[in-house]
Amino acid sequence: MLYLKNILFLFILSFIFSLNTIDSVSVLKDSINQKSILIPNYNNDNFQFEFDYLGKNRKIFYHSQISYINNSNAIKLNFSPIFNYQKIKFKIDFEHFFNLDNSNPLTNNWSFIGLLEKIDYFRLKLFNNKLNFFLGEISNLSFGHGYLLNKYGNNYNYPIDRNVGFKLRLNNSNNSILYNFFISNIDELSNSGSLIGNHISFLVSDALPLRIGFGHIVDHNQLVNYQDFIIQDRRINAFEIDFDMPLFNILKKNVLLIGEFSAIKFPDTRYYKRVDDSQFTNDKKFRDGVWGWMFPGLKYTINNYSMMLAFNYNSSIFSPHYFNSTYDLERVRYRLYDILNNEENFSNESSELMKFSSDSVSVFIPKDLYSMINGYENTFPTYGFSTSFDRILDDNNYLSIQYSYLKEITDNDKNLSFNSLWFDFATSKNLFSFPYQLNLFLSKTFFESSNFNSLDENLMYGLSFNLNIYKNLFFLTELRNTYYDQDIDGEIDRISYINTGLKIKF
Repeated sequence: MLYLKNILFLFILSFIFSLNTIDSVSVLKDSINQKSILIPNYNNDNFQFEFDYLGKNRKIFYHSQISYINNSNAIKLNFSPIFNYQKIKFKIDFEHFFNLDNSNPLTNNWSFIGLLEKIDYFRLKLFNNKLNFFLGEISNLSFGHGYLLNKYGNNYNYPIDRNVGFKLRLNNSNNSILYNFFISNIDELSNSGSLIGNHISFLVSDALPLRIGFGHIVDHNQLVNYQDFIIQDRRINAFEIDFDMPLFNILKKNVLLIGEFSAIKFPDTRYYKRVDDSQFTNDKKFRDGVWGWMFPGLKYTINNYSMMLAFNYNSSIFSPHYFNSTYDLERVRYRLYDILNNEENFSNESSELMKFSSDSVSVFIPKDLYSMINGYENTFPTYGFSTSFDRILDDNNYLSIQYSYLKEITDNDKNLSFNSLWFDFATSKNLFSFPYQLNLFLSKTFFESSNFNSLDENLMYGLSFNLNIYKNLFFLTELRNTYYDQDIDGEIDRISYINTGLKIKF
């Protein structure tokens, strides 16, 4: 749609504009730090967590915020204590919504799990940072090179849903062995659901600097949030192997040879139809799982830049970046679909879809089955490339772009091509001598090329803007659009979060 094109144009324009001005950020940042409280971004593990206010160190800070949520016609009051002491970093958001009418009211949950979900972050570092615990909002989580788990987040549907996750990181003294573990949703885990992942990597030796990683991700029950409609469980298991190794040097920086192999195991045999000859004969195919690889790939990092380019090859009906930024929204889709008529000649497909339907004319369809009914199934193997570019100065000044292109391997005239796009840009500058921070983002994963403008669960975009109007007083605004069927009527809804207000730090 035209609206989406305008958003993309804004992203690209802001990127071009930033290239001319971003080098002055460090000078600007120094001038800001002399006048305001320094509140670090705790999502960055490398941040030193040093507070400074009028030349004195502080361990406790507070944020207070009042804002108006336009799309829900509600007022949000928020009080956020922030605690920083040696090995512990903690922030909790005590927020309350005042609904001005009864249309789409936001709920206030003060139960035990509700209080737990108000934790923005809790970090604990032990044994000289060899053991790290994290509880709170998960964002931009990837395993290996991201061909299976890529920039996953558990809170993109805030404030309708607010989730708290758990992460654990272990490493030895020289980081030759690294282990990562996560739980996406503590509340879902109590209901035998949640996404859980493990990843371990190790360096072979100093003489052979090859790092090999192994990952396992399981969604214990894709249907955990739809038990009122579909009384069954469905578990998805996925695995990945990744590696990187220095190949050669340019300007004293290593060029890495990288690769990743990913596989997804279905709980049931997956049937699909492939038209593979000039007579358009429908051939029945089936798989118990799918796989894909990203190899060979090259990654080069210099100063604040990182660039990657890799070749991709995938089995039929495999979707790269399966666990991505919009996975929680794509996990299950509700669609109106006449199963008996549309699949009357295909008993296997009909039986599979009927497991997720109570009336045969609608279906709560899991992500890996959705291409059965949307008309854009990659029934042939696909090949293509994936690339990324990152420029990171600090938590408030960065640019991250990922793009992939895949095409079916077939002689048919209607061979399909698929794309994935991720864009995340942040900058901090002065506006009429007032310091501000701006963030723009867009995510659209594995979409058929002709459906670039389609508004589907795999699309998310938005922006946030913070303006320091006087000392510790800030004006803020945030816009985020996600897409899913909120009222379970078979139509995709645009869920807009528009929040405007004032924040004070003290």
